[in-house]
Amino acid sequence: MGIYESSGRSYADPIGGVALVTGFAGATLSVALWLARFQPNTALFGSYGARLTAGGPFASQVAILAAVLGAMALMLGIVSGTGGRARISTSLAIVLGLLAVSYPVLTALNVITMPLRPNLP
Repeated sequence: MGIYESSGRSYADPIGGVALVTGFAGATLSVALWLARFQPNTALFGSYGARLTAGGPFASQVAILAAVLGAMALMLGIVSGTGGRARISTSLAIVLGLLAVSYPVLTALNVITMPLRPNLP
């Protein structure tokens, strides 16, 4: 075996990488939905803000996409963690997956039902 030959070990974690990317995408969508719930008239989303608020037609589609991506991140993160050494990508994918499914699950269970605004004078 020469200097430049591999010993056969691979330290790459492709499943963890895919889990991390899907978890990040789902968490981003879920954070956008939470932001639209807290500040319905925010200018951050532009023309999509009205469609993204609670009860809008776009909100349910984005919530379903966030739930699917979050579930994929959770499943792939668990699979990646059982395949050997758990890396930071596995742990981060599971946390991001939980964040991604937080809005769709709480909305589906009717825990969050109306726009959340403080009633300050």
